[in-house]
Amino acid sequence: PNKGARDADEAKDDKAELYVKRLVIAKGVSAREPVGVTNSFDEGQERIYACVEVGNKNKVESAVYVSFYKQGAGGRGGTRLNVGASPRWRTWAATRNATSPGKWHAVVRDEKGKQLAHTTFEIKAKPAAPSELVDVVESGDEPIAPTKPAEDEADAAPVID
Repeated sequence: PNKGARDADEAKDDKAELYVKRLVIAKGVSAREPVGVTNSFDEGQERIYACVEVGNKNKVESAVYVSFYKQGAGGRGGTRLNVGASPRWRTWAATRNATSPGKWHAVVRDEKGKQLAHTTFEIKAKPAAPSELVDVVESGDEPIAPTKPAEDEADAAPVID
């Protein structure tokens, strides 16, 4: 954009007084509202949504940025979400990148980078498949190694002699 347009955008942003009224993490969005609000997801969740309700005191068009990052990794730029010239604006961002187990963060910032809201959520590791489990049954002082299940009873409990 030309210099005049940039100056107008900067002036508009200076007048914007945004604040976050609500920030929740959810499994989806329907009719502009979060669905499946939670702070704990199983590994493999396709998308994770940060649903944001923004208060816009001066009713000026602006934007916020939502970033998702794993604890210890630090935040990145984020997704730009437009905020309309309304006293209340609902919007959301989604990520497919929050895949590894651990503690994650969702942060909302204004266009100048000021943090407006922050929340955390957890990705829980999938339980190991039965074939990956190693159980040790103790008898006296010596452990007994588990045996493999019979071929035709793959879903049954291991048979121990």
